[in-house]
Amino acid sequence: MGWRDKSDLGLEVIEKAHDTLKITNQWRTDQARGYTWWASDFAFRVWAEEGFYHNATATYRLHIETDLLRGRGKAHQFEVALEKEMDSSSMSAVVYDHTDDTYRLHCSVFLNSDNAEWLSKLFPAAAVLQLSEANSIVHDLARVLHATPAVSEHPQSGMRREPDPMLHALDQWFKPLGQKPSHWLGAAEWRDMERYMERQAVTFECDHQSVLRATFDWRVNPNLSQVLECTCHEPHPILGNGLHLTLTLPLELAPEPCAHLALQLNQHERHEWKRSHMIGSWCVHGTQLAFRAFLPNTVYQHDLLPQIALTMALRAQWVDEYFLELYTAAQHH
Repeated sequence: MGWRDKSDLGLEVIEKAHDTLKITNQWRTDQARGYTWWASDFAFRVWAEEGFYHNATATYRLHIETDLLRGRGKAHQFEVALEKEMDSSSMSAVVYDHTDDTYRLHCSVFLNSDNAEWLSKLFPAAAVLQLSEANSIVHDLARVLHATPAVSEHPQSGMRREPDPMLHALDQWFKPLGQKPSHWLGAAEWRDMERYMERQAVTFECDHQSVLRATFDWRVNPNLSQVLECTCHEPHPILGNGLHLTLTLPLELAPEPCAHLALQLNQHERHEWKRSHMIGSWCVHGTQLAFRAFLPNTVYQHDLLPQIALTMALRAQWVDEYFLELYTAAQHH
């Protein structure tokens, strides 16, 4: 059996991503539950984990990952530049794989029958965005950092002479709609999100049409709070208008420790089942550590705003637990 058999919901959605990307057999290799594609010089992988069953419901974790840079024993020197770059990310995070000394872009979601309608549409768009973004930033970063791009080749077809047309998807599918006002501006689902925040946040305020600001516990110092802002008024520098979400932690850090912590948190989300979709990235946001995500107008769906806001609320809960554990452990040493 392979991913083409569509024997479960996870495989159905990764096939939808495959068809959206218009992947050709010549530049693809198959694995049992996914595939690797060379749209250019960088391996791009999509796969679905086996289902996790709870109360008769199956949840599948789906991943998208693209090679970026080789560390060459100097990976720690790239952390600040990479995590500052992620301040302008859309739906992918930067992660580092120690086993092969490689930085990658990564995105993952938790798919089940309850969220399949909106996630089955968002996931292929996230794949298109990651592919385009990885190829647009990797060469600039490699030049600035004096790093080695993580190029590779298809095991039978070799290196591509011409990149796949899908690398121009930003210009074709995303930027034109980004020139229009945010699709979330004045949308009815701001009211839906407020109902989530009434249960999840410590405090929140919302203008009901374009901006929400919520606070969450920070038990390391109860006098401080995590702050979540969702806004239609912060365009993406490349993709234009949409919806920006920023969860900021109450930590003032120098760039180096901030970048290292951001990378650690991305690694933690990458490898642990936290049930908060990894759509966006921990990053260096000014002088603070924050999780940032941008949803371009192209991916607008009615359910998306409250669902992504709930994901950010879940993230606030587990990151509070994460730092409290670190703080408690440090107090005992």
